[in-house]
Amino acid sequence: MQPTNFDELTKALAGSTSRRHALRTIITASVGGLFGLGGLRSVFGANRDCAHWCADVFGANTPAANQCTSDAAHHTGLCYTCKTSTPSQICCMRNSSHYCTTYGGAHCKCGSGKVCRNGNCVTPCVTAGQSCTTNTCCSGVCCNGICCAMGQTCVNNQTCCAPANVCGDTCCPGNTPNCCGTTCTNTQTDTSNCGQCGHACGSGETCVNGSCTCGTSGSCPAGQSCCSGMCVNTETDSNNCGGCGIAFTCLSGQHCCSGICHECCSDDDCEANDNTCGPNNTCVCGFGPACTGTDICVSGKCCGPGGADCQTLTDCCSVVCCNNVCCGFNAVGCLGETGNLRCCSGNDACGGDCCDGPNEECCNSVCANTNTDPNNCGSCGHACGTNETCFNGACICTPNCPPGTLCGVDNGCGNGCGGNCATGDCCCGNGCICCPSDKPTCFVTGGVPTCIAAT
Repeated sequence: MQPTNFDELTKALAGSTSRRHALRTIITASVGGLFGLGGLRSVFGANRDCAHWCADVFGANTPAANQCTSDAAHHTGLCYTCKTSTPSQICCMRNSSHYCTTYGGAHCKCGSGKVCRNGNCVTPCVTAGQSCTTNTCCSGVCCNGICCAMGQTCVNNQTCCAPANVCGDTCCPGNTPNCCGTTCTNTQTDTSNCGQCGHACGSGETCVNGSCTCGTSGSCPAGQSCCSGMCVNTETDSNNCGGCGIAFTCLSGQHCCSGICHECCSDDDCEANDNTCGPNNTCVCGFGPACTGTDICVSGKCCGPGGADCQTLTDCCSVVCCNNVCCGFNAVGCLGETGNLRCCSGNDACGGDCCDGPNEECCNSVCANTNTDPNNCGSCGHACGTNETCFNGACICTPNCPPGTLCGVDNGCGNGCGGNCATGDCCCGNGCICCPSDKPTCFVTGGVPTCIAAT
């Protein structure tokens, strides 16, 4: 063997991936080229090219690259079956460095009309948001003529929707992304579903970032505190005086003054007339102490209200003492007939009498019942005629017409035109009628004469 040829064989052996494979290659080489290294040069050159190709596909010194190179030494495997494919055209699942991850999952470049997707050569599909027909979408979901994205579903055959946003027949939008029951809402702001479905905030509270709190931004204005979901001033709020809750609630009739419960904070808090807020935040009358018992403060003086006991007029705030009982502020005097004196208001006073009975009015300084008084029938001064009586405030004929009296069209007794009434009959309603003794009064109702009981 020539020295130069021996050097080439040595280099080939040194550069081979496997010396055993190299010796096998030498033994199986054609006898004519056994000591002529031209054939060996070609074999080892091809192995060296596959080793580089496998490293470019799977990454150097990886198990997949070593398997690829080993198969190439046997004239088989990916390097030999994919001679026309560049490393970037191999169809496979790739890692972040863009190398194929497994040897068995790698394939030659895809044929015409195919694309590589998830390590397989497939017919190209329509991507999300593009127009589609059935079974042409990459996601496999064509919704109302538009391809949904991977993982989305078609809601009501109208809208592509992520499963988490499906709410009945609706896909919840971004501003109300949460589904409570069958309603889209935002649990970050919904006071009925604050933080989670069904968690309602209290009266006056707002939902901020999924928590029930006070105010629209989760805080109260300066000088106020959040008590039971409401912004209050604990310096003046009698339900939260000095702090929040029942322990800081003032008693009935008390007021909150600078965070402390008192009877009064100002004169306006003293309910009785003319009381003022005096020392120790208590109500006083005028310049004296607070009134006692049932007395109230009027014009700086303690006196009895209506219904209080009295001995003199000055005991009463109304200055009207009637039967040893103070009259109310609207009384003008203790009036009425002898033995029936009573507190009388200004509207009922009538001379020395008090017209406070049913249907009573003051007519010429005399109390009259305008429902029955024939001199003031219906109103003061309206007198009924001869042979008429007052019934329910209206003048009507009385059964006092003598037998043989003419019954006239004017409904009057004794001065009309017509026939004579029979003995015992009465002229009433333009006709003669006989009324029994228990209903002696004739009254015309709707044009029909009727006997009624006497009033």
